[in-house]
Amino acid sequence: MKLSENTADALRNTLTVLLPLLLLYSKLPQMAVGMSVGALLISLTDLPGNRRAKTRSALQCISIFFW
Repeated sequence: MKLSENTADALRNTLTVLLPLLLLYSKLPQMAVGMSVGALLISLTDLPGNRRAKTRSALQCISIFFW
């Protein structure tokens, strides 16, 4: 079964958000939630496009994270 690039990206982003939460929540709940939220915010910057557009959107998202 061959996944499209968009499907593979969505699956990867979902796993990077959920895995820390599922693996760490029972022992370190604050760290698990923090890591999952951080992974979610970072995955929002992973948009399709050329390098310049990706850099611009990453910088905009980073500034919004601290706002």
